Amino acid sequence: MNNNVLDMTARLQANGALPQLVVENPVASAALGMSADETELFEQIMQASYAHNKAKNYQDDSIGRDRGIIDDYIRFTGKAPWNCSVHDFEQYCVEIGVTRKLAVSTQRMYQGVIKRLYAYMLETMKLRNAIYVNFGVRVAQICTDENCIAHVHERELAKARSAMTKKQLNKFFTQLRKDIDEADKFNGKDRFAFRRDLAMFYLYYASGFRADEGLQINLDAFSENPDLAALGEYGLIEVWRKGSKGSGKKYQQVVMTQPGLRPMLDWYLSVVRSWYVDRAKNANDQSVFLSERGERLKYSAANERFKLALRRAGLDVTKFSLHSLRHTMATHELEQISIQALSQKLGHKRLTTTLTYVHLPDQQLKDELVRSAKRRLKAAGV
Repeated sequence: MNNNVLDMTARLQANGALPQLVVENPVASAALGMSADETELFEQIMQASYAHNKAKNYQDDSIGRDRGIIDDYIRFTGKAPWNCSVHDFEQYCVEIGVTRKLAVSTQRMYQGVIKRLYAYMLETMKLRNAIYVNFGVRVAQICTDENCIAHVHERELAKARSAMTKKQLNKFFTQLRKDIDEADKFNGKDRFAFRRDLAMFYLYYASGFRADEGLQINLDAFSENPDLAALGEYGLIEVWRKGSKGSGKKYQQVVMTQPGLRPMLDWYLSVVRSWYVDRAKNANDQSVFLSERGERLKYSAANERFKLALRRAGLDVTKFSLHSLRHTMATHELEQISIQALSQKLGHKRLTTTLTYVHLPDQQLKDELVRSAKRRLKAAGV
């Protein structure tokens, strides 16, 4: 075994910044299907990976979960990861998908963990060299777009990710207001539910929140934005957003820009929500959106209410999901702000992610190209 490999890990261990891990005994090594030498290098890779992930602020729970997935993968293949082939990986995918029947989102998470392991071994020269010098194997990325499940979004049952046009959005909210009037006229049981839905879906559109983010906000999430006094106490909304690849949730104050948000939330919080509070088991519940039982509204209930609103507005239920309001906000907001500002509002780490949320109609793109051409022709004196 090459004693000079992974000197960074050794230094971290010497400084107490990384825990010493005991190399597995022969019985444990056999259980994972690796020799003692393979296990020793594998454990060093895992320790270096641990230091790498901690430097990126990954949480211990996430790192531990990923390690369990990697061990499961090695136990299934019976090989060191650098000895595994594309076929081995695909057989493991069949195991977790067909045999174990794991949820699609869980399968994708398992694949992502394994893909990142190979990427880390490839990107770290000392690891590549150590594997080659000791075992004569050149590491390759065996997890590709062709054999991994593509990312959708946080709700597998809501695959639709289209953005509504302004006409469709107006139709959607107009019908909700009509539903309120009709329920009032006949004293319908949904008269307060329609009111809550109107405020909730408008907030989703105005904020671009993910489905879970919007349902988790509490009354103390609202605050004034000194630069936008006209929005009152709703200029900023605090939200805990999902992190990137196991880094844990992150806190963000999201800037609101829709003028209609203030009167909408004033009306909802002062008139509508009180009806739900009167039915709450806990009168001190701080959830902004409550169910008919007076508890924090769950995603399944909010999603069903959104589908109902779509159907009543005559919109395609298979084309739109609650997540579509986030895409709709992104598409409409880009007419007013830069892609960088939009990315920050959505809580994205990369602009490439934000671009997938923008759905510009062909005519708008054509108009932009014409405007750009006219500016260039004018500048050229043509």
